[in-house]
Amino acid sequence: MCIRWRAARIPASVLYKVRATGILWLWGIHLEYTEKLGRRVRIWHHGGTIFGARAIGDDVHLRQNTTFGSARLDARFAKPTIGNRVDVGCGAVVLGHVQVGDDSVIGANAVVIRDVPPRSVAAGVPARIVKTLEPSCRLQG
Repeated sequence: MCIRWRAARIPASVLYKVRATGILWLWGIHLEYTEKLGRRVRIWHHGGTIFGARAIGDDVHLRQNTTFGSARLDARFAKPTIGNRVDVGCGAVVLGHVQVGDDSVIGANAVVIRDVPPRSVAAGVPARIVKTLEPSCRLQG
């Protein structure tokens, strides 16, 4: 949608829709075209994966059967934002206007409906913060 010239944006949108449908049928991955996707986002296993987030940051690891999206039909534009270096476990669901902080871990089968602070581990249904990770030690020189 960054293409400003309408005559070029229409064929690009049609091409995207055709390719997105093919990816959904072949690999089971759905990615909305309005989503901002960071660099080096790794989808570990395909199949049953739906990404309806507002944005996914850099160096994010996503496992199979992961779902991001709105929590209710009356709030379909309230989508989650996933920070940088987040690790999302198998079967995790992140719903609504949720901010997942940088360097966080979402456990397997967790249902996240509240914000996750940076460097935290969230697990359970509904997800709770079970641990806060220490900042990594870096050599200064």
